[in-house]
Amino acid sequence: MDGLAVRDPGPGAGRRQGWYSWRRRGTNGDAARTSGGQLAALARAYLAVSVFIFVVNGVNVLSILDEATRDGRVLPAWIPIGKELSSGIGGLLACSLVYLAMRLAAPGRASWPRLALAQAAGSIAFSGVHQAVMIGLRIVIFAAHGLSYHRPPLPADLLYEYRKDLVSYCIIAGLFWLFQAPGLRTPTPQAEHGSEAEAPSAAGEATFDIVDGSKTLRVPVRRILAVRSVRNYVEFLLEDGRTPLMRVSLGAVEAALASRGLLRTHRSWLVNPERLRSLEATGSGDYRLGLDGDVQAPLSRRFPVALEQLRRRGTT
Repeated sequence: MDGLAVRDPGPGAGRRQGWYSWRRRGTNGDAARTSGGQLAALARAYLAVSVFIFVVNGVNVLSILDEATRDGRVLPAWIPIGKELSSGIGGLLACSLVYLAMRLAAPGRASWPRLALAQAAGSIAFSGVHQAVMIGLRIVIFAAHGLSYHRPPLPADLLYEYRKDLVSYCIIAGLFWLFQAPGLRTPTPQAEHGSEAEAPSAAGEATFDIVDGSKTLRVPVRRILAVRSVRNYVEFLLEDGRTPLMRVSLGAVEAALASRGLLRTHRSWLVNPERLRSLEATGSGDYRLGLDGDVQAPLSRRFPVALEQLRRRGTT
């Protein structure tokens, strides 16, 4: 297994080795983990995007009304308000496409060709949804006032709007990145430890090397709460709240850490049984596992051996 390194402290130092056998099947478990920190980060990112969109629209309304006054024209306030409000709603509905494109190819996680292709496609989709919603709402708003909404010829207008939307797309993508929406940025070891590799916290303790981009984070195995599959990466949920990513298959990590007791509970999850705090049935034979750090992981009914072993731990 290229790039995977488990450092064994020596014979007899490991505990609970060779307990389990697993089968690689089940349903997707990406949504099973409920992380308050990630949800809060996503909410902050969307709030920042919403504020940006409607502040810009508000400034545009005031500017249009001011220009009309300077030109001596009488412009009903509902016209610029309706136009900018429709644009804002369209942008807000389309901003999830920006986030999706960033998730598919975020800077630092994707090659430059893939990054350019994903963002180009994302910007076109963003502009298309924005314009479709905006025009539809404007037609309705103008019709409510007994008027017809007219727009310039499509080819020229589409290009004109796309140029403006491209600027908005870049700013929105930057806000998602700045506010660290889930899946866009990877915490680095230096943020808390200031070095490329973390030494074991105690002599004779088994460690695992997490290769996160160009950095290597060495962590004691006992500090790994769980590991989950995230597309072409695996995400390590550590006890200190960090979630570094490693470009490797979950099966490779499972094989490397099997002798350290990490248990396959789901097609997409490994958990550290030593960090188990609760076992809750969710129906249809499935369970929810509560781990340290408020981490929740799924236990699929397709892994009865794992369930038996976890139940046995709860009675010892």
